[in-house]
Order: sequence, then structure tokens, then C-alpha cells
Amino acid sequence: MPPTLHSRHGASGAKRWMACPGSIRLTEGMEDVTSVYALEGTAAHELGEMCLSGELSPDPHDRVGMRITVDVDADTTMDIEVTSEMATAVKVFVDHVNQTYERAVLADPSAEMWLERKFDLGPIKAPVPMFGTADVTIWLPNQKLLNVIDYKHGQGVVVE
Repeated sequence: MPPTLHSRHGASGAKRWMACPGSIRLTEGMEDVTSVYALEGTAAHELGEMCLSGELSPDPHDRVGMRITVDVDADTTMDIEVTSEMATAVKVFVDHVNQTYERAVLADPSAEMWLERKFDLGPIKAPVPMFGTADVTIWLPNQKLLNVIDYKHGQGVVVE
């Protein structure tokens, strides 16, 4: 996976920076340290994306034992093995996305689903630069409704 650019006001840290706006400035320049849990979450995320895109079978259990390469840092990668526990967690995500999309199409036949869709809130005049990549977005144009689904793998450290 290529390195990603993160917004200082990113959605993943919104709970922190909304409660403490000064935390954005206070954390500038801090080293971005990863963990085995974060790397496993990245691999699980990749597995989910591959299942949803049709690149792999829609059932992640079909890929138990497969190894997914993730970036540790700019110079280092690591292979993470898909376990049955990971596959079970990813299946919950894949099933939720598929069910949400099926309901969306019933409500609005012109519904569209995108994976890893980049967004920038600049055009709506957000008070600060806000941008990122949404894991899954489902757009129902006739209802002007946007569903955004974010996958969190849930190992090691709780992320709300």
C-alpha cells in the first residue's frame, strides 16, 4: 500500500481534536508509531476491500492462510497472515456493506457504491482543511443520502 496523506482534522481523530482542539498542534511532529494490531487492521482492511471489489471471493474465509503485505514504514513491509478470526471479523464488515448497498438499491435504483473514495470538504467551505479516504461510500442520489462506512478491525486498542 502506498503511504497516505492524513488531514490534521481527520475523521479518525475527530473524537480527540473536537474535545481538545489544541491536541492537533501539540501532536505535530510526533513520530507515527505503529503496532502489530494496527498492521493486522491494515491487512484486514485490505482483505475486506478485495472481497468487496470482486478481486477475491466475497467470503473472506476462502482466504484463510493467505498473506497480505502491509507497509510498516517507508522502507519496511511485513506479511500478515489471514487467520480465521480475521476472516470472521472481515465477513461482518463485508456482509454489512453488501446488505446496506442492497437496501440502498431497493430504495433508489440509481444508488452507487465506491470503495476507497477520496474526499475533500473544501468545496463546502469547511472551517479548516478536511480531506481523506472513505472506506465505503454508498450514494443514493434521488434521496440525496450518503452512507459512509468505516472499517475498524478491533484488536489491541479500542478505536471509536
